[in-house]
Amino acid sequence: MTQPQPTTGSPNPARLVAAHHAARDLYRRHLLAATGPRRYLHDRGLGPFTRNPDRGGIAAPWHVGYAPPGWTTLVNHLTAQGFTPAELLAAGLATPTRHGLVDVFRDRIVFPIHNHDGQPVAFLGRAAPGADPDVPKYINSTDTPIYHKRQMLYGLGEQNAPQNAGLTVLLVEGPTDVLATWLHQPQPGYLALATCGTSFTEQHAITLAALPAARHHGVLTAFDADPAGQHATLHAFRILSGRTRLTLSAAVLPAGSDPADLAHRYGTHALRAALANRRPLAQAAVDITLDQYLAQRRDALTFIEGRHNAIHTVASLLVDLPAEQIIALAQHIAQRTGSRLDAVADIIVDRMEHDPPTRPPRAAHIPRDPAPRDGPIKQTSLAANHPTAAQPPMVFPPLHQTSATPAAPLAPPAAARPGRQR
Repeated sequence: MTQPQPTTGSPNPARLVAAHHAARDLYRRHLLAATGPRRYLHDRGLGPFTRNPDRGGIAAPWHVGYAPPGWTTLVNHLTAQGFTPAELLAAGLATPTRHGLVDVFRDRIVFPIHNHDGQPVAFLGRAAPGADPDVPKYINSTDTPIYHKRQMLYGLGEQNAPQNAGLTVLLVEGPTDVLATWLHQPQPGYLALATCGTSFTEQHAITLAALPAARHHGVLTAFDADPAGQHATLHAFRILSGRTRLTLSAAVLPAGSDPADLAHRYGTHALRAALANRRPLAQAAVDITLDQYLAQRRDALTFIEGRHNAIHTVASLLVDLPAEQIIALAQHIAQRTGSRLDAVADIIVDRMEHDPPTRPPRAAHIPRDPAPRDGPIKQTSLAANHPTAAQPPMVFPPLHQTSATPAAPLAPPAAARPGRQR
C-alpha cells in the first residue's frame, strides 16, 4: 500500500489508515509464527484463520493477527516506515509513558476492525493464552479521527456486500462468535455482528436499522447463555425496541454456550438448530426480568401484592412495542405470574400513562377475563396510549375461566416459579 506523505497540523486520516494497514500486516505475520495463539484459535474452531490461503487457510477479509509481547515492536516497525509519534498516538496504536511511546496491544490476539470501505481503522485485542489473570481479557482501540466504537460494529465492514442483504442480522457478543458464524454459515444465512468493546448503543441501533438485511429479515440476538449475556439481551432490547421498528428475535442457546462453542463442539447443524430455536426478543426480556425479580423474592407469587409488583417490574419493557405484541405479552405475563389478564392489562396501561411510548403502535384492546355469561366483556383500551390507530382493533383471546374461578391462585403454578423460562 502506497503511504500518503506526513502533514503538519491535524492528523491526516489517510495516514492513520495506512498505519493500521502496516500494523495489521505485522500482526498477521506474527500470528503465523505464534504457537500458543494459533492453538487457542484452533481449539475454538477457528483454525482456518491461523493459516494463509496457500495452506488452506483464510486471511481476507478478517486478517486475524497476534501482537507480540514486546513493549515497542509495533512502534519501532511503524517509526521505521516513516510514521511520526503524533500519528501513532492519533491512530490509537501507541500510548505515552515516561520512557516514551509503547505499543497499545502486547501479547494479544488481535481482530482488525474495518470500515465500510474495508479499510482497517482499529483493533480488538484478546489476551493471549497463559496471560496473567490480572490482565484484562479484552482491550480495544480508543476513539480516533477514523474510528468511533459507539457507532461501528465488528463484522460489518468485512461483510458489507450487496448480496448480504438477503441474510438475517445476528447480533452476538464477541469477535470469535462473528468468525464462527461466518465460517460455518448455517442456513438460511446470517450476517453476524458484534459491538467493539462497548455495550450496544443508540448509534449501533441506527446503523442496524439502515441495513437492508435488518429491514427485510429483522435482527436475531444470540448472546451467551450466562448472566452477562442476559444483561446484554435486556440492554439491546431496550435500545432496539425504542429506536427502531425492526422485527426482533432472540435465539435460545443451551446453558453455558455461545455460537462459537456450538459450532466447534457440535457442528454447523447444532448452531443452525440453536438459531432456529427463537422467540420474540420482547418475551426473552420479560422472562429474564421476571427471573431476576423472582430469584430475589422467591415467595413473591404467593401473594397478590407480590404478583402485582412482579408485573409492574416488567410493564416498563412493553411501552415501545406494537400493540399486538403487547397483547401477546400480557397473556404471557398473566400465565407466568398466575394473575388474571385484566389485572395485567390494568398495570400495563397504568405504566404507559406514566411512561408514554416513544413511538406509538396501532391501537388495540386487551379484554378483561370473561364476565358472567349474561354480562358484557369489559375491555382495557390501549388506544388512549397509542393515539395513531389506523387498523381495526385486535382482540386478545380470553382466558378460559368462568366467573366462579378464583381471581388468582394462592401459590404460583409450576410454570411461574423462579427459574429461566425457555
